[in-house]
Amino acid sequence: MTTLGSPPRTAEPSDAGAPTPSGPAARLLPWAVAILTGVLGAAVPLARYRRWSTPSWDNAIFEQAVQGYSRLGAPISDIKGPGYNLLGDHFSPILVTLAPFYRVFPDPRTLMVAQAVLVAIAVGVVARAGAAHLGAWPGAAIRSEEHTSELQSPMYLVCRLLLEK
Repeated sequence: MTTLGSPPRTAEPSDAGAPTPSGPAARLLPWAVAILTGVLGAAVPLARYRRWSTPSWDNAIFEQAVQGYSRLGAPISDIKGPGYNLLGDHFSPILVTLAPFYRVFPDPRTLMVAQAVLVAIAVGVVARAGAAHLGAWPGAAIRSEEHTSELQSPMYLVCRLLLEK
């Protein structure tokens, strides 16, 4: 409603749809979604691992690569072939950064949990940016198999957001 002497009010993007949440709950909701994504994102592959029903070889291949890096060696995957060096096939810097964690927790489940944590961080960043720019809460997808393209998502998203500023 316009009063005398005040400029007419223009519609803003948040006026077009549902009311925009505000307050502490609105600031925490993206991170709550991220935590939920991380918990579910770890629970699904861990349950599959426990039942021996992992749907592909990726986790085993990359687990061998991280194991090589954790020993300060080459990323050799005997699954791809005896002595097969992954540097000529599928180099991913994120695997090198996971090596210290694997050194402390030398188990294939380490990569599953690491992926869940990194994807959850990405979901939190995207949800927070979406809430700030759109006034809406973006959703998240959960995948149950480790792959390096998903492990790199948080780094890419943070870099992308920094470039926009």
